[in-house]
Amino acid sequence: MASEQVDRDATQRVAESAAGVVSSGGARPADPDATLRVAPLAFELVLSGGQRVFGRYTLEAEIGRGGMGVVWRARDEELGETVALKFLPAAVARDAVAVEELKDETRRARRLTHPNIVRIHDFVRDAAMAAVSMEYVDGQTLSVLRLGQPARMFSERTLEPLVKQICGALDYAHTQAKIVHRDLKPANVLVTKDGAVKITDFGIARSLTESTTRLTGKSGDTSGTLPYMSPQQLAGEKPMAADDIYALGSTLYELLTTKPPFHRGNPYSLMMQIREKTPLSLVEQRAELEVTGEPIPLAWVRTILACLAKEAGGRPSSAGEALARLGLGPPAGDFAEESGHVPRRTDERIKIEIPAELTGGASAVPPATVLEVAGTRCPSCGKATRETSRHCPHCGKDLTEACPECGGRNRAGTQFCEECGVEISAVPKIAAEIELLQAMLEGGALDEARAALSALAVLAAKLPRDGKSGLGLRLADAKQRLDKAEEERRLPEAIRRAERFLAEGSLGEAAHEVRDITAAMDRLSTPR
Repeated sequence: MASEQVDRDATQRVAESAAGVVSSGGARPADPDATLRVAPLAFELVLSGGQRVFGRYTLEAEIGRGGMGVVWRARDEELGETVALKFLPAAVARDAVAVEELKDETRRARRLTHPNIVRIHDFVRDAAMAAVSMEYVDGQTLSVLRLGQPARMFSERTLEPLVKQICGALDYAHTQAKIVHRDLKPANVLVTKDGAVKITDFGIARSLTESTTRLTGKSGDTSGTLPYMSPQQLAGEKPMAADDIYALGSTLYELLTTKPPFHRGNPYSLMMQIREKTPLSLVEQRAELEVTGEPIPLAWVRTILACLAKEAGGRPSSAGEALARLGLGPPAGDFAEESGHVPRRTDERIKIEIPAELTGGASAVPPATVLEVAGTRCPSCGKATRETSRHCPHCGKDLTEACPECGGRNRAGTQFCEECGVEISAVPKIAAEIELLQAMLEGGALDEARAALSALAVLAAKLPRDGKSGLGLRLADAKQRLDKAEEERRLPEAIRRAERFLAEGSLGEAAHEVRDITAAMDRLSTPR
């Protein structure tokens, strides 16, 4: 890259000025309770036990940390009770738009007064930082609790009391408070030592994630959230209760099988699977992951898959209806009218077929219940062959074809290569699009290249998931080149902004800009 285009002298001048003035005491936090640590070209908030913040909270211990901030247990000295303080990332706390959005979300979330929903107290802010004050819960998330279960997954019996509470909380929020969670997942469901469920971050998690992504360029907690997002959420549609029903289905799916329905591949691949691919049944998922557990009631299998319907209208209309379909509560909505009776708890169970080599030759499913796999006909002699046959047993014809990506042999007509996982029919188009993208980069057409790369996201989902694809590596290289070219193009304007902040005496903003400039230059100087 032509990094000589960057005005390094100007960058160094801004860096020295900002670091020198800030570290010499030219900037002081307005809140004496806050402590700022000043490092060359950057500053960040430092929190410690015993520290007093926002004039009323005494910090006790850090209890969580992630892309969307850090959570501390604290003592509210005014109310005399223990609370949890979720501190916002610095970039979000400094942004007026993000702050106003979170204030609005907090005001709405305060309306939620349900025993199974973590109570939101207040949005607090000073010149140095901002946080959301909420009810403190002494418990563990479902994500953590799952790891302690046999085979790292819950049984349906263990989940029953928890699911009742989760659905009760969702039904209350949707029907009475008219609030959608938008980020329901195992990590956002706490369980106390006495078995009480507490859903956290109700109504504020997605706003915080979106603000973090917009302001830092980082995905915040999106990578952990993506498997629980509905197709409508991915499309940017208006939030609705059906999104939470989808997330409920994905959550229960994971708790009963160890993984959410779609969990393999990069973010683009996950998005396309959520939008287009039919999830495996819970039984099939367990078999694929080679995990065994207690049999799953048929009503649970059907209800969870219904929650995962691609179209919102295909899902249970409410959490109450989902609970009824599971056989755990009274019927609700259209389901009650259609069924005409209260669903009874069913003892009908689904058995997982275990490979014969693991059972000493005994099948876990009686032969009469095993479906015959449909076959195909040999294109040469026309006689029937098994779908798994690589050669016709009648005439000996080779029934396989080479994958254009890795050369592996697959049965003719196979959609995904058994060797590398690529969608075979998509390979020629992907290769042509990558060639076009590389030509745009060579010609300096960065905006066109970015649009082409975005369009390629759909096709990229069809590439192998192991990162070893030749096409995948070429695409990753093109993306890296584009990212660097765009970053180089933005640097001169960033330098001008930093100089303007210095001239105006806005030292904090100048230091922030310089930190970003320095990080960008470090990235540009790193060999690809």
